[in-house]
This record gives sequence, structure tokens and C-alpha cells, in this order.
Amino acid sequence: MDSPSPHRSDALRRVAEALNETLDAEAAIAALLPELEGVLGLRTAWAFRYRPERGDFVKIAATGLPPALAADGQKALEEPSCECQRRFHAGQLEQAVNMVTCSRLRDAEGDKEGLVLHASVPLRRGGHMLGILNVAAAGAARFDSESLALLSAVGNQFAVALGRAESHQAAQRRARQLEALAEVARVLLAERDPQGVLDRAASLAVTHLGIARLAVLRTGDGQVVAHAAADASRPCGDAAQSAMLFPGSRAAIRRLVTPEEALVAETDRVGGFDAADAAVIDALAAHLHAVLCAVRREHQLRQTAVVQERQRIAADLHDAVSQRLFAAVLNLRAGGLGARHGGDGVAARIAAAEQEVRIAQAELRILARTLLLQAPADVGAALRDLVDAFSVGVGPRIEARITLRRGPIPPERARVLLRVAQEALHNALRHAGARVIRVSLGRRSGAIVLRVRDDGVGFAPSAPRGVGLVSMEARAAAVGAQLSVRSRPGAGTTVRLRLPVESVEEVVP
Repeated sequence: MDSPSPHRSDALRRVAEALNETLDAEAAIAALLPELEGVLGLRTAWAFRYRPERGDFVKIAATGLPPALAADGQKALEEPSCECQRRFHAGQLEQAVNMVTCSRLRDAEGDKEGLVLHASVPLRRGGHMLGILNVAAAGAARFDSESLALLSAVGNQFAVALGRAESHQAAQRRARQLEALAEVARVLLAERDPQGVLDRAASLAVTHLGIARLAVLRTGDGQVVAHAAADASRPCGDAAQSAMLFPGSRAAIRRLVTPEEALVAETDRVGGFDAADAAVIDALAAHLHAVLCAVRREHQLRQTAVVQERQRIAADLHDAVSQRLFAAVLNLRAGGLGARHGGDGVAARIAAAEQEVRIAQAELRILARTLLLQAPADVGAALRDLVDAFSVGVGPRIEARITLRRGPIPPERARVLLRVAQEALHNALRHAGARVIRVSLGRRSGAIVLRVRDDGVGFAPSAPRGVGLVSMEARAAAVGAQLSVRSRPGAGTTVRLRLPVESVEEVVP
């Protein structure tokens, strides 16, 4: 190994050409040996990448290892420190040197194939230390100064190839992460339940983002409310008492999602999380925050709408049905008294009582439909049924113009459309004093448009809003629809709902 070779400059050129075609560390290190074996007798090489943020090294590639070093998944190269790394930290590895005392070779058990020492080559790029390249040949002879100079030049070329490969891999990884994050965001947006969002986020973090273990905690008491792990392990630690939640974890990243929840990602990887991992976890926490806030707001709006609707139904039962039945009872009593005393107007009293009972029956039928209303496959047909239910034979005439064919409307949006139509019809029947109520449903400019218009008494824009109007506004807001109510005294009222929905057919009557 100590005799100069006229072919070394050619070998260096061939090394540069071979490294120029590689895009990962394993390919780069494998390209070295064929070019250097003839001039330096090299048979084995392995490389470490320095991580300045942690102050340690991680093995990135190896080739031609003897059985003693290759055993147990190259366990000997995973040891946390060695002499060459110690020299690196001490600033004593400025150029390629003979490493006569190698703890890895010394402690390795099994066939070493004659390896006794190796050369350690610093890897530099742009003035920064990237890591260490170790190369070895059989025997105890040391590398001479010319060989070490050649190895230093090879190390510089290897560092360039390593930096290029890492940049390429980082770009590819980032592209995959962005694609996976987009899919995660899409799936989470489809959830409508806060707990479902948390469960799905934990699962997707493992299956799509490559996070080994993830848990979501309540910030108040540290209780785990959702978790997932690639190895099916379960959290057993207490967030307030232990550094790790999952057994065997070596590193963790914690991010606040909302004031109520925190996200904890853990890994059992020796190197822990890197900057790219942290960026993905940050992005996941941001997505989760946005989705949770939106889902909870929608959930609150739905709950508010349900409570308000229950209050309205209770008020209707008291104010409409109960009062009409009470009026019918009074008319029947008056008719009965008149019949016993031979008074006039008995038939009129009985007819009035019958009218009140018929209207009360209609009110009950409408309230029953309110409680049983489901999302239909055909919204147009459902709206026709709703109009028929409100046509009770007394009061204003209801006209319907429906130009919407059966279309793929999401169930939640279909329910909102019918609820708004139902509430608008109910208000018009009870309060408007109208002669005609006109209902229309069709598609306009990429949206479904519902309009309920009456020619009744109307009201002033400054008039207090009732429970029915507030309920309609809450329902529309929950699905991203636009609701407008236009009215003025003596000019009737128009309720208009614009619901953005794609791929709905329109038919011209």
C-alpha cells in the first residue's frame, strides 16, 4: 500500500465519473471500491453522516463488510461512538489518517477477513463537515502519505456526491410528504365528528406520513384521547410523569393543536426525528387545528339548530295545535249549550270546531314531518311532498315550480335545503296572511337555488328575528350556503337559499 501508482490520477478521475452518476449514499460508496481496489487494495468501506443538531453520527452506507462487521444487521457500525468520531469531535480529523486503533474492528466477533486497521477520511463540502468515510484493506500495513492524499481527494468528491444525493432525496421526500399531507387534509375534512377527526388523524399520521407512533392528549389532564402506532403498541406512560408515552420510544415531539389538545409523536429510531420529520409534524398539527376548529364550529351550529328547532316545535304545539284544539272545545261546548237551550248558531259552532280540528291536524302532520325528515335521494320529489303536506285545504294556495332532476346532493346539504323550505313555508302559513305562496327550486350558475315567496303582510327589516329565521341561518352557515330574507311591510316576504353543489341536472319545463 506504500508504493505510488501512476494510475492513481486516472483512478481519481474514474471515481469522480462514477460518483457523478449516483443519487444515494449506498450507490456512492459502492462506486468507490471498484475504482480504488486496484490502486489501494481497498475491499471495505463504510460512512457516517454527522448531525450537528444532535452532535452525533449515524451510519449511512457500507459495502464489502466482513462477516464480523456485517453480523446482526451491521450492529457493530451502530455503536454510538468510536475513535475516529472522537478525533472528529476533538478537531483532530482535518485530513485522511490511519486509524490503527479501531474499537469496532477490535470488538467485533467473528471473521474479519484480515482487516486490522482502516483509514478515516473527513467529508467536507462548502467548508462544512458532513461526516467520515472509513476505508480498509486486508493486512496491517498502513496507508502511505500519497495514498492518504488520494483518499482525501476521494473524500472531497464523495462529500459532493453525498450532498447531491441528500438534496435529491430531500426533494423527493418533501414531494411525497406534501402529497401525503394533501391526502390527509382531504380525508380529515370529510369527518364531521371531533372525535372522529382525532382518531383519523392519528391513523393517517402512521399510514400516510410515516410517523411511527402518535397520540393526542387533552391538555387539561394529559388523558390520551386518540392514538395509533405502526407496531400496534399502545401508550402506557403518563404525559405528566414520563418523558415517553409509548414503550421503547427514544425521541418525542410535542405540538399544541388547540387549547384543549396536544399532539405527541414518538419514535424508537436511534437517531430520533430529523428536521424533515419535525416539519411534517408541524404541518399535521396545523391541519388538525384548522379541521378541528371547523368541525367543532359546524357541530355547535348543528346543535344550536337542533335546540332551536325543538324549542320552536314545543312553541308550535302550545301556540298552534293546543290553542286550536282549545278553540274547538269552546265551540263544541257553546254548540252543546245552544242545543240544550234551543239557541241559534249550533251548526255554525260545530262547523267552526271542525275547521279548527282540521287545521290542528294539519299542524300536527307538518310537525311530524319535521321530526321524521331525512336526506332523500331526490330532493325535487321530496320538496313536492313537502308542499303537498302544507297544502291543508285552508289558508293560502301553494304553487311549486321545481326544475331540478334527481342529482347527487350530499345528505347533509339535502337536509338543510328541505329544513329551510319547511321553515319558510311554516312561517308563511302562520304569520304572513298570504293568499299565494310560490316555491321554486332549480340550478343557477353552479348552485341549487331555493326560493319561497309569499304575497303576505311582510315585516320591517328592523323587526326582531324569530327562532325560525335564526335556525335557518345557522343551518345554511353549517354547509356553506347563502341565505337571504327580503321583506317589507305590505310587500310580502322572499326567502332565498343558494347551495353550491356540483353535477346537478336541470330540466327546462
